[in-house]
Amino acid sequence: VRAAKLLKGGLLLDKKCVYLPRHVGGIEICDLLHQGSNAFVHVKKWGQSAVLSHLFAQGLVSADLFLHSAEFRDEARKDRKST
Repeated sequence: VRAAKLLKGGLLLDKKCVYLPRHVGGIEICDLLHQGSNAFVHVKKWGQSAVLSHLFAQGLVSADLFLHSAEFRDEARKDRKST
């Protein structure tokens, strides 16, 4: 939330997940979407190396699905306020 306030043009998407039938659980698109550059921003509070590993995994999975799955992109565009 703090990063969203600092990033002008940032859309907070933290905990907004896309659910696909072939995946167990939700896939977080990103933590922040910078609307000016369309950059996906993933943010984690520093801790142990597992935090950094999770950060890279989250970025890889969401980027791969965004690039290669029309279903993921369609679901990501839906309004998540009702879920």
